[in-house]
Amino acid sequence: MAAASIGQVHKATLLDGTDVVVKVQYPEVEQYFEADMLCVKLMCKMCGMGDTIKMIDEFSKSFEDEFDYRGESGNMRICADNMKQFPQVYIPAPVDKEHPSSTKDYFPGGLCTRKVLVMERVIGLPIKKKMNNCLAALAAEQGKTVKQLTDEYEETFKDPVKMKEFMEQAPPSEFATSCGLYYLLSRDIVRNAFAQTYNYTIGLGGILGAPIDVKWTPSSVNGPAVTKLLY
Repeated sequence: MAAASIGQVHKATLLDGTDVVVKVQYPEVEQYFEADMLCVKLMCKMCGMGDTIKMIDEFSKSFEDEFDYRGESGNMRICADNMKQFPQVYIPAPVDKEHPSSTKDYFPGGLCTRKVLVMERVIGLPIKKKMNNCLAALAAEQGKTVKQLTDEYEETFKDPVKMKEFMEQAPPSEFATSCGLYYLLSRDIVRNAFAQTYNYTIGLGGILGAPIDVKWTPSSVNGPAVTKLLY
């Protein structure tokens, strides 16, 4: 499916039929990384930049956890468990000892090891495509084309003052987001109740015009609440 600097990702199916994604670390990649860091430090010493060695050591330490997939597996388990209270959010769980598909007879600790990470495969849209869909929906709601909307944004944010004001805006609080979500739900209930009342009374049969469509705002999640649990 994909390849990166320290491993490859493959699709697979477990014996019980569960679709999974398997991330496999390249053999000896950790040793190659350590050798590269030694070469960098040697070059720094030869060039009279010995004072940077400490910084390089700290940089190397920050990568040590990247080579142990068990830490990533543990973080995925915590995040997946925390998100169970949000039906709109799903984080693929690792096939660890807690996963129902883990073959406990052969791998009592699960299928996740230091060099291999196995997780549930979740089919979804890439984030870029999802954002493009959201932009198209927003443009349609305002009666504009996507190009018109993006041109407006580009024109607005050409002004460095407006860009700075936008970037410095404080994100909404968990309480404010909850209020906004409850407002949208209440608005939809009132609007749709009116639509249904009209459609089955004076609007019945379309004598006075076309029926009013019942519309619900797409379900949203409380971003601040999710972020608090994730981090």
